[in-house]
Amino acid sequence: MLMIPVMLARIPEGVREPLGPWVLLLRGAGVVLVVWGVRWLRAVLETRLPESVYATTHAVVCRDGGRPRKIALRGIREIFVELRALPDDRVATFELIDGEVRDLCPLRWRGGGALFRHLRDRIDREARAVARERRRAALRRRPKPPEGA
Repeated sequence: MLMIPVMLARIPEGVREPLGPWVLLLRGAGVVLVVWGVRWLRAVLETRLPESVYATTHAVVCRDGGRPRKIALRGIREIFVELRALPDDRVATFELIDGEVRDLCPLRWRGGGALFRHLRDRIDREARAVARERRRAALRRRPKPPEGA
């Protein structure tokens, strides 16, 4: 964010002269790139926090004893909200296929609700894909009817 005033300040004459009226577009693009970069940097730094939970394409990464543990979405049976006493109030929780229940994050955390909705949609999509694969496998295993019948 400290780069924004620098980008809005005077651009050297040697750079400004060939650009002409495009110098404002250059400044605006520079500000947008700095803000975008700061947001990505913030997201990366937040994932390194001890209590952070984040989702990748096909997994959830949560901390287990201080070390990141990657849990495949296919390994999650159900995700739900559990009511608790204050200060946590509502906590996103998921149940693994082996029956283990783990806390994801309190919904009051910034981004907790969005993470819950995203994972719920992804887990539902994964469950539908697994069911579809089972149906197709069952169809392949089913004996074909006799030719003359």
